Amino acid sequence: MGGLSAGIYSHQTSTNVCKAYPTCSSYAALRCSWQRQAAKRRVLRSKPWKFSPMVLLPLVFIPWSLSDMNFLLRITGPESKQVFPIPQRTVTIGREPARDLALPHPLVSRLHAQLECSENECLITDMGSANGTLVGGEMLTPKVPRTLSPGDKILIGPFEMLFVPEGEEPDPVSKEPEEKPSHADLTIGPPIREGKIPVHLIKDQGKGKDKIPPAGPPSPPDLPPIEPAGGEEVPPADLPSLDGSYIPPGLSRHSQHLIGYLPGFFHTDFMSRFLALFESMLIPMEWNVDNFDLFLDPSTSPSAFLPWLANWFENVFDDSWNEQKRRTFLKDAHQIYAQRGTRKALAHVLEIYTGKAPEIIDQGQGLEPHTFLVNFPFRSTQLKRELIEKIIDSNKPAHTTYTLNFKD
Repeated sequence: MGGLSAGIYSHQTSTNVCKAYPTCSSYAALRCSWQRQAAKRRVLRSKPWKFSPMVLLPLVFIPWSLSDMNFLLRITGPESKQVFPIPQRTVTIGREPARDLALPHPLVSRLHAQLECSENECLITDMGSANGTLVGGEMLTPKVPRTLSPGDKILIGPFEMLFVPEGEEPDPVSKEPEEKPSHADLTIGPPIREGKIPVHLIKDQGKGKDKIPPAGPPSPPDLPPIEPAGGEEVPPADLPSLDGSYIPPGLSRHSQHLIGYLPGFFHTDFMSRFLALFESMLIPMEWNVDNFDLFLDPSTSPSAFLPWLANWFENVFDDSWNEQKRRTFLKDAHQIYAQRGTRKALAHVLEIYTGKAPEIIDQGQGLEPHTFLVNFPFRSTQLKRELIEKIIDSNKPAHTTYTLNFKD
């Protein structure tokens, strides 16, 4: 009770008062409550008033101070980005909302990892998670702490976290994507544009059993440029070898995506090659779905898909239509279809096919009703009359007739 005489009321003083009057009966409880109130009144009347740090602790709990944060995590997730200041204490990471750093995703365990930070360093420990924790492309051993260095990249499920000191931007070198160890014998370089397959031999130089870090879904290869309409046709590139040595761009002999969904225990060479078989079928399908808009563009659509686009406009390509003419027609097909049955639309189609616009006369010169003339600036030997008549029959009004004239 010496603290009361000095005008200082502490938590220890309150505890001593309660110990002096145990609640063994209702009378004792009432007496204890009275003693507490009397002690508080004596403190309020005492002069001068002094604060004790112990007075605030039971009332307001402050987990950490901003001055205790020396490191940051720059987190990039599937849908958002955030910055997490790391306090100087133990920080738990997991998908449960109660964790200090909650990462809600099925690939993140309930208690995935934890950080232990002091003023000068931070340690990260994988808590035996199902999918593992990667730091700098290396899988952490469960329950074994690892010291983090500024610029280290931490991968937990789909979340990528960059460890940096507070108030400092990450080093420009650390922004470069780190070279991940590859288990593939061959890696494919830039997209094939001239029929040659650039390959680079890469040998694993690491010792022991390497781990394969999970990677996101690979991006589809760039499409080769389409030559402008009217130019000479480019001869087809040399076909790749079918002896099994050729790997299409964007694929690999080892898994690039599915292996990331397995725990680190299964990250073996056999499992990686086994999953690559399924990726060789699944990944091209995903490319087709993700880039289906390219199929609907006449300039980028595969040549085998062009007749399907022409079917939208009730047009059937003849075998004499080369690929350049088909793409040119499809670029203007919406306008031709809207004006179908008119002199302008018919002249446009014939110009695409022959290279020059014909002269179409539907009035004057003693023409019969519902008849017209089509005059071509070509000799009859330069064009196939049957094909020209087929195009005219498909684009003229059904009730009309015509006369086809050549420059003879």
